[in-house]
Amino acid sequence: MNGPFELMVVVADNRQEDVVRNLLDKRRDSLKIRPASYEVLRPGTDGTVRKTAHKFLKQHRHPECHALVMLDCVFDDDKYYPPQALREEIRLNLMKDGWTGENCEVIAIDPEIEMWVWITNSPQIETALGVKWDEIYSIARNQQPSLWPEGQLKPTKPKELLELIQHRKRIPRSTGLVVKLLDPAQPRTRLGLDKCSDPAFKLLLETLRRWFGTA
Repeated sequence: MNGPFELMVVVADNRQEDVVRNLLDKRRDSLKIRPASYEVLRPGTDGTVRKTAHKFLKQHRHPECHALVMLDCVFDDDKYYPPQALREEIRLNLMKDGWTGENCEVIAIDPEIEMWVWITNSPQIETALGVKWDEIYSIARNQQPSLWPEGQLKPTKPKELLELIQHRKRIPRSTGLVVKLLDPAQPRTRLGLDKCSDPAFKLLLETLRRWFGTA
């Protein structure tokens, strides 16, 4: 589809792009949003998105357009950037280029998008991974306790934990697990959108509803 678009999205990798496309193309009814014309730009790494997202979006700004930027909070050789600081920095750059607080948003995922997979005791996670929660906890807390310390609702290193489980269970590594959990065509693994309490995911849903909601 040719522009101008109602929504321009800048992401850092294919996992983030797949999630955005899944929500906008397949979960509109669940989200209660209308169809919106959109384009996804993928200029490079999370670090590249942090520094240049506003430059890529500047040429697409028009009165009916919205700008959405998505990136992880861990990049640059595993350096951690606080999500609120990243969000404020990128939003400030966007607003310097003419976007407003109403038509731009930044989704800084703390620490990375695999965090959205870990919804404690969800049967959909067991089905998607083919591993029971007892075994997930055993791997995480007995073999690599730093990945998911006792008493925490979610792991501190969600991507490393997912890769460890896939390695131990000889599960083929896939970048599409988050999308699989969101895909309405996968009824055995599909999660309700309200099941994930992660602040970045909730902000993403709230932003799409605010801009394109039908209710």
